[in-house]
Amino acid sequence: MNYPEVSYRRGLEHNYIVIKSDNLGDFQTRMLLENDIPGLLKLQIKNNNNEYEYCYEISSLQPISRIYEHREIGYQNLTVILRNISEAVKSARQYLLDNDGLLIIPEFIYADVESLSIKLIHYPLSSSNVKESYKLLAEFFLDRIDHQDNRAVMLAYDLFKIIKFYLL
Repeated sequence: MNYPEVSYRRGLEHNYIVIKSDNLGDFQTRMLLENDIPGLLKLQIKNNNNEYEYCYEISSLQPISRIYEHREIGYQNLTVILRNISEAVKSARQYLLDNDGLLIIPEFIYADVESLSIKLIHYPLSSSNVKESYKLLAEFFLDRIDHQDNRAVMLAYDLFKIIKFYLL
């Protein structure tokens, strides 16, 4: 799977995840720049001698890979995360954004730690495969699910089966 290399930039008031490119993109880039799309991180582009920096604001947010690095995911949190991801994907579609631009892996899915409100990165120049991303996400949930919570276990395994058999 091809995911872009990222760096992080901290400012006085804002934090960003940055993806560098020598390409400015197309109409999808303009869509992201000119709209506040629900469920997607806000994009700014900086031009540095024709090297473009796609800067996504992540202030006050953490990747779910870090949030669940040392704790398990219960049914309530899993349903909130899945619902928010679903809503973000629908929002992207409403703005004519290609699903393959969505970086749907735990390291790139940002959340508010308290509310678990999810924000996804849409990188228009991505060559990722969204179907493979969903598989990696399902595996992440299976590895971190609270195995004492039967509903969480059932939901995680059902999600994995759906992705494995219907999407791949």
